[in-house]
Amino acid sequence: MKMQQYNSTEREVKNEKFDPQDFSFKIRAYINTKIRLLTLLITEKLASALPTIFSYVVMIFLFLIAFLFISVASALYVGELLGNRSLGFLIIAGVYILLGLIFKYTIQKMIEKPFSDIIIKSILKVKEDDDKNDN
Repeated sequence: MKMQQYNSTEREVKNEKFDPQDFSFKIRAYINTKIRLLTLLITEKLASALPTIFSYVVMIFLFLIAFLFISVASALYVGELLGNRSLGFLIIAGVYILLGLIFKYTIQKMIEKPFSDIIIKSILKVKEDDDKNDN
């Protein structure tokens, strides 16, 4: 006859009776721990992604200001060439409307993908860094 050997934790588990209150407490503790872990992971990803996004927003804002001044200068120049400032602004506005339509129907998809890739890479950068640190 073979004797089965159990380690101490297996003996304790077999001798324990099911306690619904203890089980409920353990489930609540597990759920709370998972929620805290998820909150920390989201915070970490946002903390790494937001500075990248913010720097791109600042760069775009500065380029837009420069673009605005260049547009006003070119509108004044065209208006001076034609002898009518209003006509210069109208022509530059027409050029921008034409460029906007071209952008809308042709180039938009070529620009959306790189920007979304940059954002995704900055968010996933934390996971890649964690994977490297684990090895």
